[in-house]
Amino acid sequence: MRSSFKILLLGLAFTVFSGCGTLQSVSDRSQTLGNILAPVKDSLVTHEKKPLVFPSNVAILMIPGDDHRLIPISTLTNTAEQLKKNLLKNKKYVRSVSIVSTSDIDQKITLNAIHDLYAADIVVIISYQQDQRKKQSNAAALFDFAIIPVFIIPGVKVTTTTIVDSKIIHIPSNAIIFRSSATNERTAHMTRFTAEQRESNKESIKGLTSAIDQLGKNMSTQINQLDKFDISSAVSLNEVMSEQIKSNENGSKHGDNWSKVDSYKNSGAGSLGCIELILLALAALL
Repeated sequence: MRSSFKILLLGLAFTVFSGCGTLQSVSDRSQTLGNILAPVKDSLVTHEKKPLVFPSNVAILMIPGDDHRLIPISTLTNTAEQLKKNLLKNKKYVRSVSIVSTSDIDQKITLNAIHDLYAADIVVIISYQQDQRKKQSNAAALFDFAIIPVFIIPGVKVTTTTIVDSKIIHIPSNAIIFRSSATNERTAHMTRFTAEQRESNKESIKGLTSAIDQLGKNMSTQINQLDKFDISSAVSLNEVMSEQIKSNENGSKHGDNWSKVDSYKNSGAGSLGCIELILLALAALL
């Protein structure tokens, strides 16, 4: 009877011990387009759209996040440089490429201002969303109370998912010529220590870099079809911005609820706390 009780306690401790090894998932996303761009004249009420002229001067605008938890400004600049190299390969359509400085978007900027500052007829606006999930196995969590395993056992699985979206805008017409997107998902196994330190941030940077590289390839394919594009059918930029604002308003309402759910799960609610688990394990061993 006593042996069975020991086995039962040990099994229970092992099953719910993962609550002690919970690692917080993080996410980051670009600010809304309305925070960066000032309202423009609706292209749908423009009776005469300006023609597309190639090769064109292009500007790249990377929309930063709110708190830069995963993606620092320097990473956005580096990936923009990477995209610039890819765009310059399309010599038939692209004459030059400039990168909009982050200092120019400290306050809202207009398309006309981008045109004047960078002599650009086309601006590529890029936004991103990235989620990073960290999951530790039950077995690895058991070793968290020892010092050495925290540094040497790669028991934490870090999955980083990145989505990038681009809007290619013809500035004279205030209209979106086309949109392009790309995704990247990568997985790495780390020790508990490295997962909680800067090593996971390196995975974030690699994920964004790979996604932007794929985006450049996707955009090149679409650019080669611009000869057949009818500018009169271009989508209004204001319309897209309005839809984004509505979507974010709806999403924020649901996001609050999901945040509560995530907080509930991460706190270990519904299971025993770490202190109780330690006492339970000690009682089982005794």
